[in-house]
Amino acid sequence: MLTLLRKKKLTDNQVANIFVNGIIETAETAFPELAGFINDCPEFTVSPSLEEKDYGRFLMIIAASNMSQISKHFKDGHDKRIARLCLDKFAQIFELKPEDFARKIKSYKSSYGKSKSPE
Repeated sequence: MLTLLRKKKLTDNQVANIFVNGIIETAETAFPELAGFINDCPEFTVSPSLEEKDYGRFLMIIAASNMSQISKHFKDGHDKRIARLCLDKFAQIFELKPEDFARKIKSYKSSYGKSKSPE
């Protein structure tokens, strides 16, 4: 999605709107099916029993992961402006201060990085 947005003549604000709305729409659409798949996955010795209330954490994982990709697709300061706009938009949606939402994203990125590294 980010590569496509870079090629279009869009403002940073338009990119941020598409980015944030796309993440939320994807998470809302994918979570129920993904949760069912994971809960029924025979590879788990004990089902993780994901529930509807786990949607928020799923959304945060997707948001943190995708926010990490912005700088790979935009340069010359656009990456920082788009990231800031995205944080502001997410914060507004979740009725948080932008700096509080930024801390949450940083926390998810940090824990995501730890879970990916081999022990």
